[in-house]
Amino acid sequence: MYLDRCKELGLFAILMLESHLRPELRREALREAVCRVRNHPALFGYFMLDRPSGAGIEPVYAETARAIVRDVDRLHPVLILEDKPVMFPGYAGSCDILLAGCNPIPFSTLMSVGDVLDRSWRALGDVKSVFSCLQ
Repeated sequence: MYLDRCKELGLFAILMLESHLRPELRREALREAVCRVRNHPALFGYFMLDRPSGAGIEPVYAETARAIVRDVDRLHPVLILEDKPVMFPGYAGSCDILLAGCNPIPFSTLMSVGDVLDRSWRALGDVKSVFSCLQ
């Protein structure tokens, strides 16, 4: 119903998959969730993990989850939010779009946003997209 309402309003939605990955990877539940929505016209993509390095989730774990999603749906992107630039290269194979988390206010400057984005572009190269996730 949510995706239908998004379509009516001319919006796109991102499906949250994290509940299928924590505390353990529930492969069939993940596969079924993607199967249910993959053809919906309001689907933009799949949000897989929020700050996986902070939760102790290894990149190989995230790569396995992404492989399950991509096996079912090759059209829509998989997104991960990571806020530790040192971990960007490790999670590069786990997503199609990296949401580079940078929280400049009130503890830093907007220059830090540019630094985080620069580091993410260098880590991911030309094959991935990067969005800034300002909070």
